[in-house]
Amino acid sequence: GRWEFSSFEMFWYVGVAVAAYAAARVAFFVWRQFVRGEGDAVRKHKGRWAVVTGASWGIGYGFAHELARRGLNVVVVARSGERLREVCAELEREYHV
Repeated sequence: GRWEFSSFEMFWYVGVAVAAYAAARVAFFVWRQFVRGEGDAVRKHKGRWAVVTGASWGIGYGFAHELARRGLNVVVVARSGERLREVCAELEREYHV
């Protein structure tokens, strides 16, 4: 019939739903804390240092810049040593951290 699913299909649909829900929760958190500015998650958890992995590109790069902009000392981790040095120089030049 139209609404009959195999066990694999059912688990696949449930997995997609769970992944979509988790992605929506993460996106909402990032939007609320960093875009809309509702509360400062960085200062709420205290600390003067942050460790950012994958800081040479993409989301890690964005987080490193945002945390440095907010005045935290940022420890950046990346696979590419050359690109890592470039990111460190940018952070030091733009945010004096």
